[in-house]
Amino acid sequence: MIRTFGPVAAVVALVAVVLLAGCARRAPKPAPRPAPSTPAARPPAPPVDAAVSDIATGGTWEEGGRSGIFRVVVRSGGRRNMRSEVVLEWLQWEEQGEQPTPAKSVTIEELGRGGIVVTNSRVESEEGRTVVKLGLANPYTGAAGEARVWPGAIGKYRVKIKWAEQEQ
Repeated sequence: MIRTFGPVAAVVALVAVVLLAGCARRAPKPAPRPAPSTPAARPPAPPVDAAVSDIATGGTWEEGGRSGIFRVVVRSGGRRNMRSEVVLEWLQWEEQGEQPTPAKSVTIEELGRGGIVVTNSRVESEEGRTVVKLGLANPYTGAAGEARVWPGAIGKYRVKIKWAEQEQ
């Protein structure tokens, strides 16, 4: 004897088959692929100060358990303001850092007057002491000269300016 089921029973049976098929074990989704390794993005470079015309680094200092190097930064006054600003910096080595960090900066006031333009800078050693040598020019008179700056304790310095003799 064969029994037949009505349309409702057929629909119920079909739903049961679909549900059972849906519950059957499926293979797990593959794990997402790791992104290709790329070098860490570098932070953006700081903007460059267009007024900086010269930088020199050198020499060493030690004070109160700290140590570092000197840097001199020369900024030009521009086309109409004929002068230079000279900043002497004491850069300090940090325990964990690769690059030195500023410990102290001072402006060399003796060179900030109008009419003195720094043409070059260098840091040298003279008789075992660090000396910053700066080539000078007066664009109004044509006179050339040299400034020597001897850094001392942090934030202290001594300066001597000598102008070349003018031939008559």
